[in-house]
Amino acid sequence: MELDAHCRRSGRGRLISRGTNRVVTANGGFYHFRAVSGDALSAQVKGNSTYIYDESGNASRITIADVDQSNGVIHVIENVLLPR
Repeated sequence: MELDAHCRRSGRGRLISRGTNRVVTANGGFYHFRAVSGDALSAQVKGNSTYIYDESGNASRITIADVDQSNGVIHVIENVLLPR
């Protein structure tokens, strides 16, 4: 399953999330996807929090989700995740 299957383009060309948190929960608690750089990332829901894991297994909790920016939408995480 790819992340873009759960997004749609708005009238201005921006991607808008459609229930990604539900997809993570429905897929055994993990959702695997690739960053724009091509690095593998995984998302996991634990309780009321969502965590992002990098290829090395480092985790970071999403602290603020869906922050609108001029070039898209970002999520604020509490740690730095580094590519391999």
